[in-house]
Amino acid sequence: MQLLLYLFCCIVCVNAYQKYTAPIQVMQPDQNGVYRYDMLLTKKLTMAYKNDNPSQHATPVDWDWKTRKWSRRNPDQLKPCFENFTMNPQTDPGDSDKLSDVLIADGLHKRVIVINGEMPGQPIVVPYLSEVWIRVTNKVLLDSLTIHVHGIDKHGMWFMDGVAFVQQCPITSTTSFDYRFIADNKGTHWYHGHLQTDRGDGIAGGFIVVDPNDRTVPSGIESGKRLTPDKEFFIMLQDWSTKPGDEAWMQLQDKTMKWMYGYDDFTKCWEPTRTSDGGNVGGAVPISAILLNNKGWYDQSALQQSPASFPVERFLINPKEDILFRIVNGGVAQELMIFVEGHVMYVIGADGDEVVPMKIDRLIVFPGERYDILIKGLENPTKLNYRIQVETIQKYFFDWTVIPTDFGFGFIEYNVTGLTEDFSKPNLQHPECTSTSKCSVLNCPFENWFDRPNFTCISYDKLENPYPELIEKEILQATQFDGGYEEHFINMHHDSQMEQYQFEFPWGIPYFHKDDMNSISTDCASTECVNNTSSDLDTKCRCFFNLKHKLNNIVQITLYNMGLGGSMGTGYAHPFHLHGHHFYVMKVGWPKYNASGLIDEMNQDIDCDGPGVSCNGKQWRNKTWIGGAVDGMNLKNPTKRDTITLPVGGYITFRFRATNPGWWLAHCHLELHTMGGTVYAYRVGEHDQIYMPPDNFPKDCGHFKVDSLPKLVLPTTQSALSKFTVLAFLLSFLMLY
Repeated sequence: MQLLLYLFCCIVCVNAYQKYTAPIQVMQPDQNGVYRYDMLLTKKLTMAYKNDNPSQHATPVDWDWKTRKWSRRNPDQLKPCFENFTMNPQTDPGDSDKLSDVLIADGLHKRVIVINGEMPGQPIVVPYLSEVWIRVTNKVLLDSLTIHVHGIDKHGMWFMDGVAFVQQCPITSTTSFDYRFIADNKGTHWYHGHLQTDRGDGIAGGFIVVDPNDRTVPSGIESGKRLTPDKEFFIMLQDWSTKPGDEAWMQLQDKTMKWMYGYDDFTKCWEPTRTSDGGNVGGAVPISAILLNNKGWYDQSALQQSPASFPVERFLINPKEDILFRIVNGGVAQELMIFVEGHVMYVIGADGDEVVPMKIDRLIVFPGERYDILIKGLENPTKLNYRIQVETIQKYFFDWTVIPTDFGFGFIEYNVTGLTEDFSKPNLQHPECTSTSKCSVLNCPFENWFDRPNFTCISYDKLENPYPELIEKEILQATQFDGGYEEHFINMHHDSQMEQYQFEFPWGIPYFHKDDMNSISTDCASTECVNNTSSDLDTKCRCFFNLKHKLNNIVQITLYNMGLGGSMGTGYAHPFHLHGHHFYVMKVGWPKYNASGLIDEMNQDIDCDGPGVSCNGKQWRNKTWIGGAVDGMNLKNPTKRDTITLPVGGYITFRFRATNPGWWLAHCHLELHTMGGTVYAYRVGEHDQIYMPPDNFPKDCGHFKVDSLPKLVLPTTQSALSKFTVLAFLLSFLMLY
């Protein structure tokens, strides 16, 4: 039975190119009721197929957007490289089958990491509280990796969360690892690589948990009503880079990022980018394409001429259908704005939890965030296809020259005969948004969008929890706590720091080294950078920065983004992700902006003296707020999240009850920021309150050290061998050679 499930998974997953995206479907369990997914990680050439003769060759293919036709190249090694033959998948079943093995990505021919032949991997859809078994087999040459299922708390099973060196050893090349846990959070989540650049190189996919007894969702149109969507689609957004992640990281490290387009390309020079408030776009690298699932295109000038002329993602629906889009930003750096042409959007969920439905016109999604969007099919569509437009919101290069916007597209297509497909050049500048009819934009990284006066920004803290009666009263407490409470302030500034520390992963799993942590990690208290205010970036500040929360305490954390590295021109908006717990968004504090919309003054609620000084170790300026009595918190219906964005020059305050014992991670979800050190670990509970991993769980995965020449000891004579015997053996061995 398990073999059949594995074969079924592989058969489904190798079908990379399909014109229409399939609606999500719940997996079938094995004979033991377990939802098993075998995840084989390999590398694959994009824009090529190999399913006609897997042992012989890969055949590159090309797309001509002007004729809207596929062609294949001649794989014969003795023929010219660019001898192309037109393909006819509509009439030739053989060509259709060949294209089913093609992964488009950005339309160029590159090696990427794939999951069962696909990138991103197939969405894993399981019932709530089901047992999940993901077997990861790493066949990627030389690379180690781990898998984190983002949004599932895995209560008590901290060792199944997928953080290398904090929770498990990396899965080395040619080895495997089994993740087994309970799907303990409903909603839209995702899985991704969690070791260095593996997420940005292709290791990602959807993970969706549904209630099999109730598939209804809030109705946006009728307040208080619920409906069952006719179709549910998964969309993963990605800012697909021109270079693989390891090269982007190396160029960041050796300060050669201006040659990101190539050291030998003398026509272009790269600069990092900023948003219109002067905040930096964290981890930004040149974008080859914006992908919706596995489809995008590298040539922006051609793509913007006629988006429908490209093999981009399409969603086939019927008139009047209720459609649920489950959206994840699985990218590495860019916050991306999405809207659906000609259709009304309602946000009904965020990070897997329901919210009071909110009608919006545009939605910005940061890396790691998830939103559920409900739309209703038009009763009388006037054309076959309506575009889904996704775009960057970066505005400037670092030298303050204006950067062009990058776009990605998908289409809602109506299953109606007689409608004409729209291949025309669209107006991408949002003409429907006017001074008298402004468009609402949820989740801006700034309080107001001065550069786009026809947009009205709505902060994510304006979303409301539809079930406030289920929130425990201590979370909503307005007065100071007198026990069972702890409060932490962390300056999440620059692109590599938490407080004043650059996080360094331990080289052994902390749980197994409770009495000898110094042997596997650097204690932050022993570094030379403690209370260092003279340098904004100090390599001596690398250490294993971690917090310890008492089990069952209410934890209040205020992340702020201020001082050196936290102001206009130096700061970054950080999408913050907490593993192991979901939290309630209590308050967001914004900076002040000048008449041009640029950050002018950091929020004064935090006792920070200004942008030119270190603001590490600060707290509330109003000391009466310390202890939990913070003015302006949402004590009525705060939403529950696990990933939200910290604005430049501002702060966020959130609360959760620390009920999940174990070692966990919290970090910025920008890939290069995580690698740079914008991370901290946290432990919930004392060691004897943390559940033990299985007996055969790998325990040692870091440095091997040996103080002297190893002794040569045979196991059968170990107790009898003396130093003299060993020396005699060595002498005789040397005499032979």
